[in-house]
Amino acid sequence: MRDLLAVGTSGPGRTPQARGGLRVESRTGEGFRGYIVPTNSMPAPAFSIPARFKYAMPLAKRPGTPERGNRESRHMSTSVLIALCTCPDAEIAGRIARALVGEGLAACVSAVPGITSVYLWEGAVQTDTEVQLLIKTTAARLPLLIDRVRELHPYELPEVIAVPVIGGLPDYLQWVQTCTTPAA
Repeated sequence: MRDLLAVGTSGPGRTPQARGGLRVESRTGEGFRGYIVPTNSMPAPAFSIPARFKYAMPLAKRPGTPERGNRESRHMSTSVLIALCTCPDAEIAGRIARALVGEGLAACVSAVPGITSVYLWEGAVQTDTEVQLLIKTTAARLPLLIDRVRELHPYELPEVIAVPVIGGLPDYLQWVQTCTTPAA
């Protein structure tokens, strides 16, 4: 049985089954209610799964798990990441984006202007308009990417966080890996 992100409601009288941190508490007329149990068994926020979900969606393949050759596994990725970085303006965002792509640390960087960031800095709540960079890279290139952003970024503590890409168009995922693989 695979870990589940959402559980199905199809079939009369079926009780949803889930593992991997998703615990269903009760069935309601609107769907299911329950909560997510992190691996350390600490309580997490409650969730609700609407009845319109009729299938289960697998989470990303665990590293080291062999490929099964099914359609789902062919669209999963364990090495492609999206790194997020906020910049104070478009000029700095463009300079960082061009450097990362030009140096092979990222395959593509999308700049989203006009986001509003609210954050705590030096004990005070701050609000700024920034440019969000969506950086497509790989786990192998992330350490160098972080170092390069720190060199180029004007902030004392720049945001650089990465989230795994759990799936996508196989050709695109391969392209990201190819673009960020150093030349031999």
